[in-house]
Amino acid sequence: ESGLGYGVDYMETSHNYSDTTLSAQLDRKENRGGAYLTYPVGSKTSAKLGYHYTRIAYDKENLNVKDNRGTEITLGVDGRLLPKVTGSVAAGYNTRRYDKSLTGSSNRAATLSYGVKVGWAPTERTQINLGGNRSFTEGTFGTNRFYNATSVDLSVSQKVLNNWAATAFGRSEWDAYPELTTVGTKTAHRADNVWQAGLGLDFSVEESFKIGASYMYRARKSNFGKT
Repeated sequence: ESGLGYGVDYMETSHNYSDTTLSAQLDRKENRGGAYLTYPVGSKTSAKLGYHYTRIAYDKENLNVKDNRGTEITLGVDGRLLPKVTGSVAAGYNTRRYDKSLTGSSNRAATLSYGVKVGWAPTERTQINLGGNRSFTEGTFGTNRFYNATSVDLSVSQKVLNNWAATAFGRSEWDAYPELTTVGTKTAHRADNVWQAGLGLDFSVEESFKIGASYMYRARKSNFGKT
């Protein structure tokens, strides 16, 4: 395969929470659209350059003052990255501009982002998946209208019998809030660490149908305690 390729995409997402408090703070609609270029850099690998525009509109904007517009420029590679390793790796630059001012919060924000989703099959019975992401995430803490969430996750699956597979997985996330916030006598930028890990067991009834069970442990540590 050779030559320059291109494409366009669009997605609309509605977020609706059943909890009354969360509904007032986070119910919103997101519209995201853009275009991308691809170019082959190997027999099964392509480089990808993309530009996307995002519009987020809250259902109760008078309470949140969080309607915003954003842009994202990304550059990455898709396909076979190494022998027995497939997936995608991308880095980007995100910007965001809010429609209205909020005391104690900046109207503009920018951050470096990344997205990783790769799989490695060292043997026919073993699959290792690595993922990661960094992006803006909607916030509800003080005057923080968003926070930067950076995550890494890893899973290892092993077929133990013809129809059985065992999986171990883990994830770590670091959340950084941009605005100084005061709670009681403490004034700081909020920072959270979230960890989760677990085990799973799947039974394949047929190729497209599985039955499984899993156990997951999750913990969070914040410099503002249990907020």
